[in-house]
Amino acid sequence: MENQEKKPSQIIVQLQELQRKIKVAKNRRNDFGGFDYRSCGDILESIKPLLGESLIITLIDDVQMVGNRYYVKATANLINIYGEVISVSAFAREVENRVKMDESQITGSASSYARKYALSGLLALDDNKDADTQSNLNKGKVAAIKENATKEVSSGAMESIKKTIASIKKLSPSKAQPKLLELRSKINSSKHLTKKQSDDLLLLIDESLISYE
Repeated sequence: MENQEKKPSQIIVQLQELQRKIKVAKNRRNDFGGFDYRSCGDILESIKPLLGESLIITLIDDVQMVGNRYYVKATANLINIYGEVISVSAFAREVENRVKMDESQITGSASSYARKYALSGLLALDDNKDADTQSNLNKGKVAAIKENATKEVSSGAMESIKKTIASIKKLSPSKAQPKLLELRSKINSSKHLTKKQSDDLLLLIDESLISYE
């Protein structure tokens, strides 16, 4: 019997299509910080028309204490009619105090940030220019990974890409997910890959992301 090539699950194919189609402009301005940004609500409004009748997105918050500080863990779930799910989580820390904000508003603010990060990770949205993005925590390493990935992929070095992904997966989920999605975005837009090379590498990264469920 001939070996059949492994096909990506339906939910992965659907996610790839959403990531190709979605566009969310940064139409909001933070005058104090001097940067443009998009909100969680902006992302949701842009994705809803693309979901059709076969996909839904849910957002779930979980408040966790790490040390003596509270963090909001937000999980964005993409679910299809077959019950397949892809989930991406992100964390945001509650500020210790903020002028003119009560406790519920502080938690709500952290929730909004965490949800935006989770949605951005799930949909591979570029937030590099946002002052509040987790990717800004280590721009140098992300840039190095992306540059290295481009060279490795163009030469067909599949094993090197696997080692890069394995190295990223050793990081905490909140740091690894953005880096994997940065790598995914770079591969997805590369002009030096055949369709099969691109699909194989995207599947490898998507399977890594699913492991964080």
